[in-house]
Amino acid sequence: VSSLILLESHISGDILSNFRYLHVLKLSWVTSEVLPSSIGKLIHLRFLDLSYSRIEALPESICKLYNLQTLTFDEYPDKRTLKQLPKGMRKLVNLRHLRFFASDGQFQMPKGMRQLTCLQTLQFFNVGKDNGRTLEELGCLKNLRGRLQIRNLELVNGKEGAQQADLLQKPKMRHLGFEWCSVNAEGGYDDEHVLEGLQPHPNLQSLHINNYNGGKFPRWLMNMAIYR
Repeated sequence: VSSLILLESHISGDILSNFRYLHVLKLSWVTSEVLPSSIGKLIHLRFLDLSYSRIEALPESICKLYNLQTLTFDEYPDKRTLKQLPKGMRKLVNLRHLRFFASDGQFQMPKGMRQLTCLQTLQFFNVGKDNGRTLEELGCLKNLRGRLQIRNLELVNGKEGAQQADLLQKPKMRHLGFEWCSVNAEGGYDDEHVLEGLQPHPNLQSLHINNYNGGKFPRWLMNMAIYR
């Protein structure tokens, strides 16, 4: 068996251990809140779909799935969602699509996302203060495409810090969202210079900006408005 689909089921470690040669595993609508650590034994897995499940945590053993190319987690209708991604996500070096969106701006990205150099789909990135969670992580992901929301831009240090995302060199990025924290308690941030450094590739089709407190827009944004 290379593919397994379980719908509205409870997942036990014993069940997964019996299918070590799976390439595709779909666990949509499963009632379990925790994914068994035995998932790490499915070393041939390439596609894992956890959409609309009640799973709130992924075991660190999932980071042993070095052949995994797609990880999908659409949130459950009652808004339950993953509280965090595994700390060892950087080990999934063949991952191409991470289809997961956390609406919480306080959600912490795993450190070292830069190592996922095959990644094409990343729906959001929350900037953090720690090394391994800055915009420089995005800059190393040269193959990103489609849609991406970047949040907590108040933590970015000026134009040079913003340029580390290297958005100008991502021609297949079509839709971008830039978001600052609505309440800037510490002050002293330069929104104008940060936005200037976030210049995207001209192929961009849409741009959403939230809670920007700058007094003016950068020239690249004005040029986009003129020529579109």
